[in-house]
Amino acid sequence: MNMNYDIPIPNINDAKEEMWRQAISADENYGFYNKYYPCLTMTNEYQQIMQTKDHINKNTDVLTVSGSGEQPLFFRLFGAKNVLTFDVSYNSYLMTQLKIAALKTYDNPQDYFNFLTDLYYTEDTDFIKTERINRVINNLPDIYKNYLAEALETVEVFYTNTCCDRYRLSETNYSKLRKIVKTPFPFILSDIKNLDKKLKGQKFDVVYYSNICSYLHPYDVRPVLNKTKEYLKPNGKLFLVTSYGDKKDDITDAIDDSFGLTSAKFFRAERGFYLIMVRNVQGRGL
Repeated sequence: MNMNYDIPIPNINDAKEEMWRQAISADENYGFYNKYYPCLTMTNEYQQIMQTKDHINKNTDVLTVSGSGEQPLFFRLFGAKNVLTFDVSYNSYLMTQLKIAALKTYDNPQDYFNFLTDLYYTEDTDFIKTERINRVINNLPDIYKNYLAEALETVEVFYTNTCCDRYRLSETNYSKLRKIVKTPFPFILSDIKNLDKKLKGQKFDVVYYSNICSYLHPYDVRPVLNKTKEYLKPNGKLFLVTSYGDKKDDITDAIDDSFGLTSAKFFRAERGFYLIMVRNVQGRGL
C-alpha cells in the first residue's frame, strides 16, 4: 500500500478570508467546512469506535477520518496493519499530532486524560500558557509547533464544546498505544467528495466515516457512497456514524442504492449517535 502523501500546511493568511466567506455563505448548513475548520478535542463517538473492534485484525487496512485524532489511534490499538487518515481540515491532522506527542510526554492514562481535559476547558491563546498542554507542545516537531502558535492568533483551532465524559483508556491499552504509535499517521487533506482523486485506486478492508451525513448535502450522500464502494476490498466494510438528527430513512435509501440494504447492519445507538456497518457484497446479509 502506498502510504506516502504530501501534507501541505495551509497558508494561515488565508484563514480570515475563509472565515469571512463562510459567514456570508448563502448555504449556512453545508457551506462552512474548509481547511481551517476547528476540530473536536475529544471524540463524541467513543462508543461507536469501540463497536468496530471485532472487525479489525493484524491484516486490516483502514481508511478513516482523522476527526479528533482518536479514530486512527483506536484503529491502531485494535491491531490494524495500516491506517490512512484524511480530513477536510488541517486542524484535525494537527490534533492527531498533539495526541501522539502527548503519548510521548505522559506515561500514564490519567495524565493523558488530564491533558485532554485541559484542551477541552482552554481556549484561544491561553491554550499555550497551560503548563500541562505546553509540555506536549514542546514535544511537537517544529513545523507543527510553529503553525499552531500562528493559527491560535488567527482562527479557532479546536472545539471546546463537546466532552466525552465516558472516554477512558486502561493502563494496559495506554501502554500499548505508547509502544505502537510513535510517528504521524499518513494523512490526506481533502473533502470527502474529492477523496477518490487522492486515493488513486487504493482499496481498504475498513472505511470509517464520522458524521459525513451531517455536513454533506443530501444529494451528495449517494455519490459519496458510490465512490466509497470503489475503495473497499471484496467483503470490505464501511462504518458510517451519524446522529439521530440526520434523516435515517434518507441514509438507508442511499445505502440501498449503492450497496443493497441487505448489506447493512445497524448497531445500538449511543449518546445521540448510531453506527451503521455496510459490507461490500451485493445481495448478501451480514
